[in-house]
Amino acid sequence: MNYAHSSQTGSVGTLIPPSLQISKMLLDSIPTLEVESRERVHEEVKEMLAGGGSFDADILFLGSGPGGYVGALRAGRLGARTVIVEKDQVGGTCLNVGCIPTKALLSTVEVVEHVKRAGEFGINVKDYSIDFGKIMDRKDKVVAQLRKGVEYLFKKDNVRLVRGAGRLVDSHTVEVTSADGKKERITALNIIIATGSVPALLPMEGFEIGEMVWTSTEALAAREVPKSLLVVGGGYVGLEFGYTYARLGSEVTVVEMLPSIAGAVDADVSSELEKSLKRSGLKILTNTTVVSAEDSKTGKKVKIKLPDGKEEQVEAEKVLVAVGRKPFTEGAGLEAVGIKMDRGLVVVNERMETSVPGIYAIGDCVGNPMLAHKAS
Repeated sequence: MNYAHSSQTGSVGTLIPPSLQISKMLLDSIPTLEVESRERVHEEVKEMLAGGGSFDADILFLGSGPGGYVGALRAGRLGARTVIVEKDQVGGTCLNVGCIPTKALLSTVEVVEHVKRAGEFGINVKDYSIDFGKIMDRKDKVVAQLRKGVEYLFKKDNVRLVRGAGRLVDSHTVEVTSADGKKERITALNIIIATGSVPALLPMEGFEIGEMVWTSTEALAAREVPKSLLVVGGGYVGLEFGYTYARLGSEVTVVEMLPSIAGAVDADVSSELEKSLKRSGLKILTNTTVVSAEDSKTGKKVKIKLPDGKEEQVEAEKVLVAVGRKPFTEGAGLEAVGIKMDRGLVVVNERMETSVPGIYAIGDCVGNPMLAHKAS
């Protein structure tokens, strides 16, 4: 089927049906492979795949995040019989509860800022209001559009998508359990683990995830802007959500245990960023730790320890725990087949191969930096 190139779909306009109406910005996040390069398969790869005739697939990916789906599309386009197993939504953290939805919310914040300053440009805007429900609906629509784009590319490039939880049975077999309990065993010459990561939690009483305590996932599913928000963790995730909710009306306090925010960025950059965020309404407390938390009538009471050693109490309607991420391999059967692990991380060599020949691992599950483009 031939789809005309359009300004809406940019350089990949021939790949996506117009009915999907996916913006160029979103599609630009999906790496593409020029048609003429599909025949340029390294001889070593050809030799490796030649031995896969007795298996159901040449390559099987566990996980369809930025590592899994980019690898699967590449493999499919180069002629490998490719299977990708996904127990949740295609696209992984980045597409569903990370990069894409947070940037969709930030684009809304940018519109709000323009409205607030419209008078400077001679445009009088009176009595505007924020409909947070519609803001979140738009975010969900953006995510759904890009997800459909990835699923379409799977079909186009002969990548078989199998929905369910995958578990390694041996070095060449994965058992997939679907949502209805049905099981299917798939054999593959090579297996690539791309199971990603999940938010790290605080192992303290009072910080159990639920209605009052969020991770980034819950913060992206909210239907109302909280009157006040305490963010535990002044890294990229905490600051991004803190800024977004502050500009949408929350009273935001960020607590960071390190001397500066934004992790290991340049000290001057961190300093300027902190000044900018404070001007945007965030209260930022560095060299400060959380001690305990308890329920209150309106949310949570959190005891914090200040740099001088004194303790004080901060009350907030919601608490966002943003203390980093940890690799997710639970239930994948890695240890059962002898894959070497190190503090929850999959150990790999310079070729991203695990301790079990023929099984590889990429992305967040092998360690820092836990970034989508590193996985890709």
